[in-house]
Amino acid sequence: MQLGYLIENRIDEVYVLSAPGPLETYVPVHDTGGFDRARTPFGAYDHKLDQVKGTTGPFSSHPDELRINFNALAHPNPDLAVVFAGFDLAASRLREPLFVVPSEDVPDVCTRHRCATCGRTHWQFVANMSGHSRDRASRYQVGLAELAPSRWPSWKPRLGLLGLSTVLTEVGTFFERQFDADFLAASTGDEVLMAPAPDLFGRDRLVLSKTTRAWVSLAIKGSTATSKQVIEANVPRRTFLAHPRHYLLIQHYERDRSAFHPWTWLMSSGDFQSLATGRAQYLHFATSLNATDNRWAPFRIPTASVGAAVRDLMRTRAARRAA
Repeated sequence: MQLGYLIENRIDEVYVLSAPGPLETYVPVHDTGGFDRARTPFGAYDHKLDQVKGTTGPFSSHPDELRINFNALAHPNPDLAVVFAGFDLAASRLREPLFVVPSEDVPDVCTRHRCATCGRTHWQFVANMSGHSRDRASRYQVGLAELAPSRWPSWKPRLGLLGLSTVLTEVGTFFERQFDADFLAASTGDEVLMAPAPDLFGRDRLVLSKTTRAWVSLAIKGSTATSKQVIEANVPRRTFLAHPRHYLLIQHYERDRSAFHPWTWLMSSGDFQSLATGRAQYLHFATSLNATDNRWAPFRIPTASVGAAVRDLMRTRAARRAA
């Protein structure tokens, strides 16, 4: 289940990055209908549905082969596509290409396969990811940068480059989903990741341990605009309450490189409260992207280690409780 959630989050990210405009995304409240996501360009009311099927391998014996066995298949629907994805756990990223198969075509692309282990009959999807194959799945290949335009042909691809919306709420969701994927990739199975509903009180994620009852919460802030290599973030005072188990995660996405900055800032809410400057209704964070000698420098961590760092914070809390 965690791997499925991880892959769905990465696909959410690719949709946002490949969409030339704002994209509405809907997640089911009860996941029983076979629809993992509904999406539409903002204001278009042209909803496309996704059922996501993903795997992490193994790919070693046939590195170009994507093989996925699955049971559930939603009722065929002209607006529904099944997205088949391979995920590289070591690199924590989706493999390219994806395969976007209209639900009505699934019986022509997949076969019924009897599992030798459990004796049950599954659907089986097999495709070659090399880009040179002419198998029956090849015409459904979609590059990451063309994912959103492939669902809405009136949208033009970004010429192979992944961008990011300028809508603030969508940008905020993008950073939160990025954290979700990073954390789930680093989790051990003991952790439960939760999101607020409604999202009104300044804590964007709550992480709980099933066994130790330890918890930490996060306020996730993201920056995409920079002047003179300075990253800035504002935290509303009305929702900020410091607590020893509450932390702030501040990241920067470099639009020109279509990539996250290699450094992220992770700090306790108490440290943030002590060091942030005041701007009317906000507490203000600002630092050079490359500074190593200012007051925020001790809180820099490699962006690639964000998931593991938050996981370890909770372990530290559990150890203190035991002591």
